[in-house]
Amino acid sequence: MFKESYLTIQNKIGIRFIKCIHVFGGFYIKYAKIGKFLYGVIPNRRKKHFILVKNFSTALFTASKKEYKRKNGIYIKMPENKALLLDEQGKILGKKIKGNIDITLIKYSCLKIIANLKIYI
Repeated sequence: MFKESYLTIQNKIGIRFIKCIHVFGGFYIKYAKIGKFLYGVIPNRRKKHFILVKNFSTALFTASKKEYKRKNGIYIKMPENKALLLDEQGKILGKKIKGNIDITLIKYSCLKIIANLKIYI
């Protein structure tokens, strides 16, 4: 997932898309892998949204269109790029998310963020 690309939001808070403008982890990182944090802009946001005050938000990249290979030899490819919106303290906005979450996020120490969520398909 490159900068300037759109991601589908998995949180159930009324926002559908976010546009990536920066990937955290260094000044020369041009693309994100699963488990990376990114900074994005919410396009076409309603002015009176009850959760977000700003148009900018931090997100956790959770699913990628581009296939990647695990260490056990399995290739994983999702139908679209997905992310979870985070607040200023690093907690997920909302209690429910739609879709599935990859097991590799546990490897990247994102277990604290993912714990205590209601996941439904």
